[in-house]
Amino acid sequence: MEKMSQMSNVIELSKSEGVRMDDEWFDIAPLEHFWIQWRFQALILNKTLRNLSDKRLFEIGCGHGMVMKQFESLHNIVVDGCDLNPNALKLVEKRKGDVYLLNIYDEPPQLLQKYDGILLMDVLEHIENDTDFLHISCKYLQNEGLVIINVPALNLLFSKYDRKMGHIRRYDKKMLRKLLKENNIEVLSMEYWGFSLLPVVFIRKFFLLFIKDENIVDSGFKLPGKFTNLIFKTLMKIEVFLCKKPPIGSSLIAIGKYNIKNQNI
Repeated sequence: MEKMSQMSNVIELSKSEGVRMDDEWFDIAPLEHFWIQWRFQALILNKTLRNLSDKRLFEIGCGHGMVMKQFESLHNIVVDGCDLNPNALKLVEKRKGDVYLLNIYDEPPQLLQKYDGILLMDVLEHIENDTDFLHISCKYLQNEGLVIINVPALNLLFSKYDRKMGHIRRYDKKMLRKLLKENNIEVLSMEYWGFSLLPVVFIRKFFLLFIKDENIVDSGFKLPGKFTNLIFKTLMKIEVFLCKKPPIGSSLIAIGKYNIKNQNI
């Protein structure tokens, strides 16, 4: 494995390719952003993920490494990450795990069937053939490895922001359950989160109709002022306390278990 000269700590296993993701997002999505923290809270409060100690995870589509950093803040978890966007990978801070420039379809043998779990954090909505992509992603799992997915929810909320970000679809439980079943993944948990954000996302959909395309990402996601960010974090704490399993939300988390024995690899 050869280290890339232009990106320290990144291992090049594939050539970089264009991806359906606006680079601007990585500049306006710091760790302190309320949405980044809300997503992580929704993940770690899930009882299915309480036994991750000493596990090695693989984040496919790691971007600038925020999720890797969050998970590695938990005890004894190592997260490797991969992406095809060199601009995003340049922003990844040095982690306990390895970072790869990798097209997962290249299937490097040293990584296949290596991991206790894979993370697909807001990735599947960018993929035309999400069934095939998930099938390939599971090849990196050990038997009965965890599949941990977050996706934007509800096509009713699909907007100019989604298009600019390279989203092809938003999901509901029926869609995601079908996708997991097609890939021989047993659903352990599937929950919406961000119920309180629904009015905000709905208003954003119509507000962005009047915004120029070049300003869509900045207007749709940029970290708000400290006070507004604090309000949203407080809203997160209230929702998590009062309603751990909202009936609907702006995002959807699924956690499943992959049985390699029943899958053609």
